[in-house]
Amino acid sequence: MKVKQVEPTLFDTTIDVYEYLLVISLPQAVVNDVKRYKHLVSNLCGRFDSQFSTAHITIANIFIPIEREAGLLEQIKETAKVHTKFKLSLQNFAAFENTRTIYLNPVKKEPILAITKTAVNKIIYGKVISKKKQLVYWKNPHLTIAKKLNPIQFKIAWQEFSKMKYQASFDVDCLTLLKRDENWNYKKFKEFKLKA
Repeated sequence: MKVKQVEPTLFDTTIDVYEYLLVISLPQAVVNDVKRYKHLVSNLCGRFDSQFSTAHITIANIFIPIEREAGLLEQIKETAKVHTKFKLSLQNFAAFENTRTIYLNPVKKEPILAITKTAVNKIIYGKVISKKKQLVYWKNPHLTIAKKLNPIQFKIAWQEFSKMKYQASFDVDCLTLLKRDENWNYKKFKEFKLKA
């Protein structure tokens, strides 16, 4: 789905920009656990942003015209080719107090950060984007449970989650590219297998 129109220079017409999200998809058991935790936050605090989002770990958010989609797919494919699959462990809850976000913490973030660095460099140097603001990426990988809680919601929820324990491990063998649709939902667009 086009998410906004950018005013181009001089004699051009407006350009439709599409939104993509490059993520690490999770096994169904972890997705189900996150749904239960989101439901717990809702029971404790009421509605919140990201309440109904599907669990994932974000690598990058990309905003580009449709004409650059093939280039994006090629650069992600090249990224996946140079990284091997890995075991990812999640352990316990943590919080970003400045954004009032509660999340599950990956134990070893290095493999995710290495993939992020490669993807960002390939997208930038592969000329998929023309401006840095077309690419947003995360330097602290995490699995969001609840974000942008109001101060009271955050206090109530974090009081509960700070005492809770969680652990899960799984193999990460691919990257998933999501694309925002006309209903403003992300839909799976393409998967990219990592090296075996």
